[in-house]
Amino acid sequence: MQFMGPEPADLTDVHALNRAFLTVLRREPAIRERLPPDTLAMLTDARPEQRERIARSPFLIYSLRESDERCWQRVFDGDLADDLVDAMARPSPGETQLVCATLAFLLQFAKQNPYSLRVVSGASADWCRQLAECNLVDLFRFAAMKGQLLTIRCQNNPAFWRKLLVAGSSAEADVRVAARITALQTVLTRTERSREQRLPAAACSMPQPAMRVAESPAVSNRAKRRYNTPLNECPDNKKSQEDLSKRQPGAEGNRPQRRRR
Repeated sequence: MQFMGPEPADLTDVHALNRAFLTVLRREPAIRERLPPDTLAMLTDARPEQRERIARSPFLIYSLRESDERCWQRVFDGDLADDLVDAMARPSPGETQLVCATLAFLLQFAKQNPYSLRVVSGASADWCRQLAECNLVDLFRFAAMKGQLLTIRCQNNPAFWRKLLVAGSSAEADVRVAARITALQTVLTRTERSREQRLPAAACSMPQPAMRVAESPAVSNRAKRRYNTPLNECPDNKKSQEDLSKRQPGAEGNRPQRRRR
């Protein structure tokens, strides 16, 4: 089956949204507080030309928590009643503006080319299908009331960002392209949810098998054998043993006798 990928004009919009995100990230301390220290340090120390080359990635370098089912189920169910928790954590105007622009862009993709939406956002097919059934007004309302919706993509994967910031911003075009393709593959194959979930156990724990010592009919189990007791002799045998000294070489009675001539 043939799938239509993003058009050059679509990628131009992706690059513009990435630039807007990097700008909001520098201006909004609340967003920076959500990032792991390692990832935040790499982005903060990036030079302007590095940020520009990162923005030209063929996917959105930020996320709207597409893999969080509980977050988006309210929108998909049409339940947009005001929530006390949401009222206490309203997003800033800059964050709301970027989220609204992103949702309008993604909604257009969801209705016309869901496959391209999955490529640029890394979202699941089910999320894309449900987004296509929403209307823009409800999405904008959700963006204005839902705090902490905007976050960086693959925020718990420092290797992902190291690849983009080093190889993805290289002066050599071939190196940049290879790094972006690798990063895109990571976005499409490893979601945030798949890294957080634990795999189910393959089997239940089983009791340790009991060890059993084989019984030997030649060995008595009534008492422990004494030192130098033969294996086939019971320790209860009180019969006196031959003097060991007589069996020693050179002892009297054991010397070989000379043949008489």
